[in-house]
Amino acid sequence: MTSPKYNTLNEKTSKLYKLLKDVEQELYPGCGNFSKLSFIIQLLNIKCLFGLSAKEIGVILMLLTKAFSQGNKDLESYFKAQKIIHELGHDYTKINACMNDCIFYRRDYLKSTSCPTYKFPRYKDPHKKLPQKVMRYFPSVPRLQKLYVTSNTVIEMRWHKDRPYREDRNKYVRRRRNEGWKLRK
Repeated sequence: MTSPKYNTLNEKTSKLYKLLKDVEQELYPGCGNFSKLSFIIQLLNIKCLFGLSAKEIGVILMLLTKAFSQGNKDLESYFKAQKIIHELGHDYTKINACMNDCIFYRRDYLKSTSCPTYKFPRYKDPHKKLPQKVMRYFPSVPRLQKLYVTSNTVIEMRWHKDRPYREDRNKYVRRRRNEGWKLRK
């Protein structure tokens, strides 16, 4: 019987390998400019840059799917594109913050409605519970775990330990031997 931790790790690994396939999959047959994943990332970047809504992106995706009938059917809605990005595991946690950045509304202050120091209200509109300021926390552990899943990235992540001297002077720099990284006395 396998442990639940192993099953969870196996699920995460299989999701990562599915994403690696998406990186290699062409957007449509003969498309050399975009892979499925790179197109989604570029589209979400445009969404953020120009402040487009999810509905607007969905309409654009439907139009592109109709225009390029040989296109990828996985991208006919914003929800499906967002689901693929969600599998990357780059999730974040939204934490409400004071306008002056003096506290985060979590732990002891989770139920507070105003800042204990400056008395600023937590919400712009208390009925809608729309916060004055939001901090996004991106946990680093899942990202590091993903970097160490494949053997190729493990080699690249451990170059400083496995190769004590520079093999290719144009590619690797030993920071600990660099004068800028030494502590001053």
